[in-house]
Amino acid sequence: PAWLAAGRPAAEAAAAVVDAALGLPDHRQLPLLTALHAALPQDGALSILLLELMRASQLQLAAVQTDAAADPAASAGSPAAGASALSPRAGHALDLASSVCNRGSELQRAQGLLSVLQSSASRAQQGSPADSAAQQQLHLALLLAAQQLARTAAARSRAAALENGQPAASGAPGDELQQAYAGLLELALGQLQSSGGGRKGITEAAHLLLGALQDVMAPASHAAALVTLAASPQTSDRMKRKALKLLAGDATTIVEMLGDADTVDKASLSAAVDAALSFAPLLSEYFVMTGGQPAAQPSNRQAALVAFGSLARALGPLRPGPLARAAPALVAAVSDGHRAVRSSALAASAALVHGIGMHAVQLLPQLAPAILRAAASALTLVAAENGEEGTQASPVSPGSRDRRGQGKQGAGHKRTGESGARAEAAALEVAAALAAVLALLRALPKFVSPYLPAILQHTLTPVVWSDACRASGAADTAKAIRQLLPTAVPPRLLLPALVGHLSAAQTAGSASVVELLAMTSAMLGSNSAGSASAHAEMTFRFLLPALDSRQTQLSNYGTLGVTAVERAAVGALEALTVKLSERSFKPLFLRLVEWARAVLPPAAGSSAPQQSSRPAVLFAAAAALAHRLQSIFVPYFRYLLEPLVAALEGAPPGAPPPKKKRRKSAAADGVAATDSAPAATTDSATEAALWQLRMQALLALEQCFLHDGGKFLDEQRFQRLLPPLVAQFPVGPTTAAAASVVADLAALLPSDLLAEGDAEVVGGGSAVAAEHHERLPLAEDPYGVALAAALVRLAAAAGSDVMHRPLNRAVLIAARGGDVRVRRRALAVTHGVVGALREEYALLLPESLPFLAELLEDEDAGVGASAAALVSRLEELTGEQFDQYLKT
Repeated sequence: PAWLAAGRPAAEAAAAVVDAALGLPDHRQLPLLTALHAALPQDGALSILLLELMRASQLQLAAVQTDAAADPAASAGSPAAGASALSPRAGHALDLASSVCNRGSELQRAQGLLSVLQSSASRAQQGSPADSAAQQQLHLALLLAAQQLARTAAARSRAAALENGQPAASGAPGDELQQAYAGLLELALGQLQSSGGGRKGITEAAHLLLGALQDVMAPASHAAALVTLAASPQTSDRMKRKALKLLAGDATTIVEMLGDADTVDKASLSAAVDAALSFAPLLSEYFVMTGGQPAAQPSNRQAALVAFGSLARALGPLRPGPLARAAPALVAAVSDGHRAVRSSALAASAALVHGIGMHAVQLLPQLAPAILRAAASALTLVAAENGEEGTQASPVSPGSRDRRGQGKQGAGHKRTGESGARAEAAALEVAAALAAVLALLRALPKFVSPYLPAILQHTLTPVVWSDACRASGAADTAKAIRQLLPTAVPPRLLLPALVGHLSAAQTAGSASVVELLAMTSAMLGSNSAGSASAHAEMTFRFLLPALDSRQTQLSNYGTLGVTAVERAAVGALEALTVKLSERSFKPLFLRLVEWARAVLPPAAGSSAPQQSSRPAVLFAAAAALAHRLQSIFVPYFRYLLEPLVAALEGAPPGAPPPKKKRRKSAAADGVAATDSAPAATTDSATEAALWQLRMQALLALEQCFLHDGGKFLDEQRFQRLLPPLVAQFPVGPTTAAAASVVADLAALLPSDLLAEGDAEVVGGGSAVAAEHHERLPLAEDPYGVALAAALVRLAAAAGSDVMHRPLNRAVLIAARGGDVRVRRRALAVTHGVVGALREEYALLLPESLPFLAELLEDEDAGVGASAAALVSRLEELTGEQFDQYLKT
């Protein structure tokens, strides 16, 4: 006190006492230093004392280094010697400093450690290389002491809160203690910035200190300190990035506080939110232009956007205003010259929209166009790097390709090198842009109608199914958008956009059209009957070009692509139909019939009308509607009777040449001759189209007969349909293209009409009847399987012996006069008829047994075995033995 009363500096007194104390025995040093701490002015006592102890440690370290330089041989063999090791006395001085530090209050200790660490950091920067290693060890010890202080204080605060049952009190950012901790925070970030080789321990200690400070500092103080560092021009770029990363973490901490609101002080929570959101107005400063370029480094701009996105997602629901006002900066960032910055800006935009929800509607005119422009630019780059012009693998069938894509590099082509890397980077930007679109759609589904054309363009372009977009997640995000649009956007807004995009989708390829039609089906399925009825006319006119794809797009899409489009269009028509009343549906269906029967104008350079594929589409639609509506739709088959008969009576390629004579038995029974078809055409495409038509006719009739219930089939219609059906026994496809079409369509048959193995594949393993082993294998004779299915359903639907008898006789006559394939088909039909009629078939036995007797002795072993199985089955049904009737 006398020293201080004389006006002499306290530091000089502290230096003299410390030097003297270090010369005393160890047990007397700490009491003397404690007394010195009590005598010094309390506002800076601990800082002065710690600085003097650190000075003493430095002097002792210098002595060690001098001795080592004077006697290199003596120090060479000692691992503890040299400038990189603390001497025992220097380490003792630090132990004394730690003991003295524990005697002060939390504020004193924080301020003291901050002062000493700042001095230590300054000395480390100014010191010579000779003493840098030892100085680093001193600095490390001080960092660990600060980390221990923060950890202990945080634990004490939590314990006090649990004991009192009250939220832990938090200091305001302006409190002295919080200011001291903020200084330690800045210092720790500075240590990370300057850490390099040989400073691994300091880096780890700085990370530990940062974690402890996050626990002990009030959330508001922690966030405010980070925002201050991120905004300060004096803060280095590296320190700013670390501060922004920690600020993003603070958003998570505040969310956790919100979830534990009962134990968190409300004022502290509000202060934390305000402090964190004070960064929002600063975002624009990272995009201030200097010389045509943003002043901030790209990595800093990216870090700022990541932090903003975290804050927006976490705190947007609480305070949307400050975040929304940062939208201009986001728009500028979305157009940034660096792809990584653009991607981060798009992710931040998605987070902002997600966070502020409906408040984003005011931002839509600025944000949506910028996001969509970024998506378009990135998609263009992906396409350019892949050498594509809108042709990719189908999302439904990745292995299929449109013909217009042949000769170009498709989605399945592996790309490497610089071009592939650019495509992958651009695909990541596509994923970010589409994620932002998805966020807009989820938050503002009723306000996105002006942007629907662009959204459809970006989510239906084939580029989005490229390898790069699949790997980046862009393909999945585009799929999520396509799935959300039909349920989120009202039909009055979405349907015009879908209609308007059809032409572009057709140009892009079959996959785009399929997805567009799938969205249409989903829209119809998710909305009310009234809404579907109100838009029925527009929807119907929209579907007709898609239904006509085989006629107009076969050369572009190929058979697989056209088939996929047709099925998607029929699915959409089915979704529309189930929402309509009969009064609304009937006029549309009759228009569909007329559309299918219309004569098409001649193709260019020809005088003959084009062969139409529309009837096959009509039959496919009828089969689908009958399957869905069952007996409700069956009466509409009266409008299809003549088109179906015409399809079956047309000259099928592959029929045997006409003979001079006709069988009297066939003519007598009213069955059309089975050998009177004209010769086959040599045009493979024409043959495939004809077999497409015939197969669709059989599938439609099978569904009609299955759900008839007496609503369609009468004796007159039966007599009209039976001859053309029986006429199919001897015919089948002769080209590979036609056979492929038939096999593909035969797989649509119900599993209860297939052989056992085929039923498991097609029907998903459903139960099979005992007679499946007598049916035709699908792989060997798909057309025969379809024909048998239609005839068996016809027999089941026929309600009297008046129809059963001519059907049975016509089938058996076909078996007697045809080749092996015909006999096998006829026996398969007879097996099915017996299964359908069961005991009722006994009335037909007298005329059936003579035919069976002939078939039992057939030269083909398979035919004979099938006939024997049929006889055994009939004997089981009737309980009689037929041996005496089967002798020839």
